[in-house]
Amino acid sequence: MYKRQIIHAADLGADIINLSLGTYEYSTALEDAVTYAYNKGCVLIAAAGNENTESPLYPAALDKVIAVASTYGEPNDSRAPYSNYGDWITLSAPGGYGSYSVLSTYHQGDDYFAYIQGTSQATPHVSGLAALYKSQYPTATNIEIEYMLKRGVEDKGEEGWDELYGYGRINVY
Repeated sequence: MYKRQIIHAADLGADIINLSLGTYEYSTALEDAVTYAYNKGCVLIAAAGNENTESPLYPAALDKVIAVASTYGEPNDSRAPYSNYGDWITLSAPGGYGSYSVLSTYHQGDDYFAYIQGTSQATPHVSGLAALYKSQYPTATNIEIEYMLKRGVEDKGEEGWDELYGYGRINVY
């Protein structure tokens, strides 16, 4: 599941791989694909899931992946009640009340756009920020970009890292 796509993206030279997908079943093949891409220098960023559970979602819960939880953003910038949480969460980003999004797979009649919410909407914010870092610092490694992502956050919840927001909510500014 997703193994070939991750390897293919890495082989094509992807710097950032957004994984707005997941499963609760651990897979050695998926972990091997993630490790392969990571070792080729990719930053892998994955959605944490939308079931309000601390059960690990894969690939987000893998060690070499940045796991993204969701916040509501405006007006109160709090944790989204559907967002998964746990000791495997890295960062959080707005995925909240509903983003007007392209529905590439799911569509309603002839409408390919809708207001949707979830960690799959939060994850591209982190991927976009990682891409901005990479454009500003083209020689930065995946380890350095992850470090920059973790440092450029607004602390939410308990002080420092916590299982609801990770290191905090990203702040592009």
